[in-house]
Amino acid sequence: MRQSGEHQRQQGRRIEGRADGTTGRMAGRLGVAAAVVAFSLALTLSLGATALSDRVAGVVRPAAYGGAPSDARRDDGSTAAVASFALASGVRADLIALWDASVVANEERVACIGGTRGRDGVVRITRVYTLPVVSADSANAGAGPSLATCRPPAWFGTVHTHIITDPLGEPYTQFSSPDRDVIARWQRAWRTDGVFCLLYSEADAHCELGGGQAAANVSYASGDGMVTVHEGAAGNPAAAASPR
Repeated sequence: MRQSGEHQRQQGRRIEGRADGTTGRMAGRLGVAAAVVAFSLALTLSLGATALSDRVAGVVRPAAYGGAPSDARRDDGSTAAVASFALASGVRADLIALWDASVVANEERVACIGGTRGRDGVVRITRVYTLPVVSADSANAGAGPSLATCRPPAWFGTVHTHIITDPLGEPYTQFSSPDRDVIARWQRAWRTDGVFCLLYSEADAHCELGGGQAAANVSYASGDGMVTVHEGAAGNPAAAASPR
C-alpha cells in the first residue's frame, strides 16, 4: 500500500510538471503573439500619423506631378533667374484655344512653340502648332509627338496644359517631375536649351528657358505685366514692343 501511494504521488508530480511545461509554452506563444500584434498596431498608428501630418503640413501631390516646388528652385537649391517672354499677336488666341480644348476634353494638350531669343534677353514666342493627341488623360500626355515634331530650327520648345488642381482647388503652377524628364530628353535629343511653357489656368502660364535657367509667370490671355511683340516687327523691340 505504501509503494502504491508513493507511486501515485510520483505520477501526480509528473503530470503536474507536464501541465506546467505545457502552460509555460502556451504562455510563451501568447506572449509572442501579443508582441506581434502590439508592434503591428504601433506601426499602423505611426504610418497613419505620418500621413495625417503630411496632409496637415502641405497638400499631397498626385504621383504624376511630383510636388514640384512653387518658386522654381533647381535641384541644387538655387532659384532660376527671371526671364522676359513676349507673345506675338496671334499666339495668345492659339494658347487660349489650346487651354479650352484641354478643359473640354479633360485631357492635357501639347503644342510646339517657335520664335526667337533676342540679344536683349527677351524670348519671343511667335508660332504655335497644336500636336495630335496621343494617350492623354487629365494629368499626362504622350511625349512622343513633341519629342519628334517640336524640333529646331522650326521650333524651340513646347507648351502644354495643367488642368487638374490640388485638393484645395489650387492649380499646379510648376513643371512636374515627368515634365522635367521630357524636357531633359528634348534637350539631349536636339542639343539646345529650349523654351518650355505650361498653361495652368485660362489666363496664366509659367515659362522657362533652358529647363530652369530662367523662368517667369506670364499672363497669356490679358497680357497684363507682359511685353507684347507684334509679328513682323520683332527685330525692333523699341518700336514694336509695348508694356500692357
